[in-house]
Formats: sequence, C-alpha cells, structure tokens
Amino acid sequence: MIRAFTGTLGLFLLIALIAGGAYAALSNKQTQTSEALPAPPQEQIVRKAAVARRSVTAGGLRWTVTGASQRTELRSYTYPPETLHGIFMTVDFEVENVSDKPVTLTQDSMHLVKDDVRSPPAADVNSQFVRAEENLLFNEYGLLEPGEKKNGRVNFDLGVPFGITSPSGVSGFAVELGDADPTVEKERTVDLNF
Repeated sequence: MIRAFTGTLGLFLLIALIAGGAYAALSNKQTQTSEALPAPPQEQIVRKAAVARRSVTAGGLRWTVTGASQRTELRSYTYPPETLHGIFMTVDFEVENVSDKPVTLTQDSMHLVKDDVRSPPAADVNSQFVRAEENLLFNEYGLLEPGEKKNGRVNFDLGVPFGITSPSGVSGFAVELGDADPTVEKERTVDLNF
C-alpha cells in the first residue's frame, strides 16, 4: 500500500513538474516575443505650416486648406506595412460641391506650386499612404454630389519635380485648387506659409 501511495505521489509530482516547466517556457516565450516587437513609430513630421483656414471657390467647388505638414517618411495603412522615405508635403483639406451637378475630383484638381514649377500629386505616394475615405483624388470617394462636403488628404513628393532633397529646402510653396473641369481654367491658389 505504501508502495502504491509513493508511486502515485511520484506520478503527481512528475506531472506537476512538467506542467510548471511548460508554463515557465511559455511565459518566457511570450515575454521575449513582446520585447522583440517594438511599438510602431509615428510618421516623421518635420514641420507644420501656419495655414490660415481660408476658403476659395474654383468653379463649382469650395476648397478650404485645413493644414499642411512636411514629412520625411510616409507609412502605409495597408498590409504589409511599408515606409516610404523622402521629402513630402501633406495637405489636409475640405472640399464642397457648390454646383448643381455631381463633380468627380481627380489628381488634376490640385497642384503643388513653387516658382515656375506646377506638379499634380502622384498615385504612388497616395494610394496606400492615405486612407481610402480621405484619398479623394485617386478613388471613388472623389465623387461629390451637389451640396456634399468631404475631408481629404493628399501627399506630394518634393523630390520630383521640385528637386528638394533636404528638409531645410522647403519654402515658398502654394497649392493650386481647381474645379475638376479641364476645359475651364478657374484655379485658385492658397499659400502654405512654410
């Protein structure tokens, strides 16, 4: 009887040791995993422009530039995550269709301007780096019914065609806002005050 009791006690102790070892190994692995994965860093904003909230009307659209910032990298919101390095200008805006017909925004609705250079935004720095509902110049969210107002964001690469390779070279920029009608030139310009 003592022999049976000792054998059973030994078996319970062996099971307890195995379970304790497995728990310790799993806890150690979870700790190592959480330490190995750093928190995702925030986008690098180098400077924000002192943009006065000013509305301009270009044809059937009323634009309001609500902010502008200079960045050294853009982070995708899509999977797998991607980081794009360079010198970028991000412009936040509101746009309202003040006409009596639907309007579709395109990349030609907005241009970044400096001196004699005028550049539209490019899809490669917007499509996966601006959330779809704010990416009004490159997807179906750019359709505005009469009276409809939306908030948007657009990125411009300052390396092409402006040739800016250093954050210190960002000054003298304006954004040119149009009415999405290529047959009529009714653009208005808002200084970004960098």
